Amino acid sequence: MFNVNLTKDIQKLASKPIPLEELNAPYSEENGWSVEGPWHKRYIALYKLTEKFDKHLADRYDGMSGGRYVEGVLRLYLDGIITDEEIAPLSDEVRDFIHAYKNTFG
Repeated sequence: MFNVNLTKDIQKLASKPIPLEELNAPYSEENGWSVEGPWHKRYIALYKLTEKFDKHLADRYDGMSGGRYVEGVLRLYLDGIITDEEIAPLSDEVRDFIHAYKNTFG
């Protein structure tokens, strides 16, 4: 049987923020960790990659409106995220544009 009270207790505990000092304590120089250690460099690299991808997604999809839907579908198609089968329901004009663009630039 599932314990509802346990779930609520876990939710309460999980909703409390962890103090920054406690969060960073295991990685402090006093505990033998260098702030510039390899773990930190990997973290920074991952953070920058994530931030770059977030900007890429924002540039691509923020402000998507009716006039930009074809552009969004085109980009998804060029990235291989959607297939010919998935663009088949679109009008002949739009499908022809997408294929012509891919053949020319893609």
